[in-house]
Amino acid sequence: MQYVDAISQGKWASFLETQPFATIAEELEALCHAALLSRNSFQAVEFLQALLYHATLNPLTPEKVALLKSTLQRAEAVKEAGGWQAVQNDQTEPENVALPFPRGVFPPMLERYLDSTAENVQVDRAMIGAAMLAACALCLQGRCKISYPSGSGHSEQLCLYLVIVGSPGERKSSAFAKAVLPVYRWQNARREVYKQELAEYETACKIKEKESEALERQLGDKKITPEKRQQLGNELTSLRRDQEELQPPISPEILATDTTAEALSNLMERTGETAGIFSDEADFLKILAGLYNRGNAGNLQLPLTAYDGAPFSRLRGKGTMFLSRPLLSICLYAQPTLYEEIRSNSELQGRGLVGRLLFCVPQSMAGKRDVRKCVRIDKEAETAYCDLLGGFLDTPQQPESTIPVILWEHDAAEEMLDYLQTVEDSMNDGNPMEQAKDYASKAGGVVLRIAGVLHMLWTQDATKPVSVETARRAKELHMYFFSEKMEAMEQEETREERLESTIRKKLADLTLAQEKAYTTVSSLQRKVKNIHGLRTAKELEPFLEAMQSNNQIEIDQQSKNKRLLYISPYFQK
Repeated sequence: MQYVDAISQGKWASFLETQPFATIAEELEALCHAALLSRNSFQAVEFLQALLYHATLNPLTPEKVALLKSTLQRAEAVKEAGGWQAVQNDQTEPENVALPFPRGVFPPMLERYLDSTAENVQVDRAMIGAAMLAACALCLQGRCKISYPSGSGHSEQLCLYLVIVGSPGERKSSAFAKAVLPVYRWQNARREVYKQELAEYETACKIKEKESEALERQLGDKKITPEKRQQLGNELTSLRRDQEELQPPISPEILATDTTAEALSNLMERTGETAGIFSDEADFLKILAGLYNRGNAGNLQLPLTAYDGAPFSRLRGKGTMFLSRPLLSICLYAQPTLYEEIRSNSELQGRGLVGRLLFCVPQSMAGKRDVRKCVRIDKEAETAYCDLLGGFLDTPQQPESTIPVILWEHDAAEEMLDYLQTVEDSMNDGNPMEQAKDYASKAGGVVLRIAGVLHMLWTQDATKPVSVETARRAKELHMYFFSEKMEAMEQEETREERLESTIRKKLADLTLAQEKAYTTVSSLQRKVKNIHGLRTAKELEPFLEAMQSNNQIEIDQQSKNKRLLYISPYFQK
């Protein structure tokens, strides 16, 4: 590429004058390819003519002379045609139209709260509604699960991971505060009680500790009888067992913002192994993506395992910290640039974190708000929302062996199974989610979790089965998030665009990666023959014709069975 730049800028004369001809001969193939990759066809011809003149004055193999002459002939043809033209991009960006957040999925009081707060803050309903869904999931996790509707015995936790995308000026902080208000109020009410319970626990521990010390002092007396020593030993063993059975109270500090995975595990030890990463910023995602650590991804083990409540352990000091069933929900507001970085992060995709995230892109309201508008929050609905979620949080978490599992009415199960099949089919070849199997493969579990959350919001009873109405609400809400993902995929590239992108990458591997300006059609065909949609020359040909029409390549028929593909100096991989 240094040769390409030198030729394009007309700075090649000194190279020919100062370099030994042996060096020029050794580099002849690279120089020929560099000339054909020059955007300045006039300079390319001048350079090749000068190079051919040098070759007539020095010994050069017939093969290299033939290469030089054929390259000059090609360069002259490009020059006569007016040189390479810039690549034409006929693709138009699809219009980004935000979908409306569905109405009627929450119970009436929660819908009233959502509507009044969205109008009060003057944001799209999705800005608050998606965060409300995450807050509800946080308050329900560990208190019930939902079964798979086929009756297979599989069940899902109710944790949800949501990322809400909004530019600066979209009032994310105000929207966030309204959605998470019930958790804040519950924490404030629980803090004083927790302080009292913690003081009682610490006092009980000290009493047991003093009793243990007293028994140890008695055991140190050499004058006691063996029978007395055995008695004291038994009492000390029993006392230490009692100490181990003392359980600290559960801390109400279940929310964290920009914590590391290590700090999160320490927090979960104090909160009954449950927590939520909730923030009007997305620093936690930055930590996981390694944006503060030179691109090295953070520790993903706990965020991955806590999505399903799988056991987690890590070394800590001289011991091991163990969580038997950590449960985590996430709700983060991210700016568009971070959204793109996270969504395209290969390591987060490969580890499965991106597939667990529900993304939501509310409609922008900046510049559309009415500064004179005054809508007050519905206080009755606010109280109902806070009481409902506070009641869930007051309900003790259940161990995995006895946790209630929500079942399905027959018709509701059939309704949901039909939808799950649609999600599965979206991953077929040629469908929008073909290239997002990491996301789509987890989408079935996500819609079940949404159904479980909505069921509890409407009934507050895990012993009742999911109704058809709730199954439809869950489908509608999930379709909102799933459609956002499908729209993003379609905006990124259609199937044809994906295939053309693959061809360009393979062509670059055969040319630029090997410092060449051309290759053969047959070589490219061998590169793509195992790709569905490109397995035959007939399937490949339309893509080559399209690439030639927009100046990416030029096809040169050398003989009946040999065609060369010259790539443009403007070639886009």
